[in-house]
Amino acid sequence: MAGVKRVDLEIDYHGYTVREMLADLEVQSTRTQWSSARRVRLIHGTGEALWHELRSWCTRRHLAWAPEPHNTGCTLVYPVPHPEPRAVGPRPRRTPARRAAVAPVHEAPPPVPSPANAELMETEMARLVGLNPRQVRQLKGAE
Repeated sequence: MAGVKRVDLEIDYHGYTVREMLADLEVQSTRTQWSSARRVRLIHGTGEALWHELRSWCTRRHLAWAPEPHNTGCTLVYPVPHPEPRAVGPRPRRTPARRAAVAPVHEAPPPVPSPANAELMETEMARLVGLNPRQVRQLKGAE
């Protein structure tokens, strides 16, 4: 499958409470399989609590993480801890090679639409069903 990166370990936290997930993460992070892994996929779903606590846990432990591309219900964790930032001395000049090595951006998952917005979208989609693309553009004022 194109674009999907290989993972060394995958853990599914669907159905866990935040407390259960954090307790299991503490246990998992001490295992040899975790410490020898280059990339771990943690499946947390798109709920409100688990993803935030999981990413906070990684940050507190100086672990790099990134949302899995095209799947907001998973977070990729890189178990090798980041070195602490240097406290003294000038910062090295950022060359193009260094820019490419910057840690992944931490993004929140997309917002969940409210019931009112979901109902509006459903109504609009029902109105547009059966129309060809040109008719849709005319209705939307694009032509």
